[in-house]
Amino acid sequence: MKNMFIKPLGNSNPYTRLLDEVSKGTSPISTYGIIEENIGHISYALNRDLRKQILIITYDDIRAKRIYEDIKNFDKDVAMLFPTKDLLFYKVDAISTEINNRRLGVLFRLIQGDPLILVASIESILNKLITPELFKKHMLEIRVGDIIQLDDLAQLLIDSGYERESMVEGVGQFSIRGGIVDFFAPGNDNAYRIELFDDEVDSIRVFDTETQRSLDMLQSIHTVPVREVVILEEFRGDVIGGINDSLEKAIRNLDGDSALKQNLEEKFMDYIEGLSEGLHISNVDMLIPYIRDEYLSSILEYLQSDSMIVLDEPRRIEQRV
Repeated sequence: MKNMFIKPLGNSNPYTRLLDEVSKGTSPISTYGIIEENIGHISYALNRDLRKQILIITYDDIRAKRIYEDIKNFDKDVAMLFPTKDLLFYKVDAISTEINNRRLGVLFRLIQGDPLILVASIESILNKLITPELFKKHMLEIRVGDIIQLDDLAQLLIDSGYERESMVEGVGQFSIRGGIVDFFAPGNDNAYRIELFDDEVDSIRVFDTETQRSLDMLQSIHTVPVREVVILEEFRGDVIGGINDSLEKAIRNLDGDSALKQNLEEKFMDYIEGLSEGLHISNVDMLIPYIRDEYLSSILEYLQSDSMIVLDEPRRIEQRV
């Protein structure tokens, strides 16, 4: 059924020339006169013929979503959207997880090497992330029959941004009750339940957090970081020092405004104390300016080395940068 969508392109001289140039590694390649509806069609055909990851970069989120929907009509399993995240430069108790979960699900599948067609706006491409190496460091594959230590698993989940609760109700939470470990990883519709026999993984299930009913049995799963930026011990001290410096500089510029000074101190001290004690930081984006570049990257570094990048309307992209 899916082949019927790309068969006509296979008989098209312009497409076969494009496919030949891409296969030879020619770069860059300029194409003109492609109507909007055909971008998804051609990208899908290239993905099917080459089995490579394809990243389509466009000028805004509306355009990105439109292209993504077109590709999803061909094959929903390979189409993914990398939305722009909301940057909040203030402390919040809860941040909507929908965008965060979708973005983290994309990062996981890219690292796995899945031949995706990913669509993103230039703004989302410029968002800072932890490096792929650090992302992998906070991933763990758990298989039936594995031997695991509960304390080590709990610490890994905490370091990856999960919050420990008595019962798992949403993404980014985990619980441990006796020999049962529940956790809800980003990019998934349901949570996982690991049942241990002593320290051996006896079973892995997918379950509904509302009904607690098992939905499926699995042989293996992965833990995935809950945040795109995690604070590691390697640079925790640098972040705390940077926040302290910013606080001192801001206070010096207040000219005796005691009320504003108190507000600033309370705001910054919440972050400093939370970091010092290893507590959950609700809005980690505020800490990115204090993290050294060597620990940060963009989504481009998550792509496979032979991936293909498509720029949709380069001039409009350039105007947005």
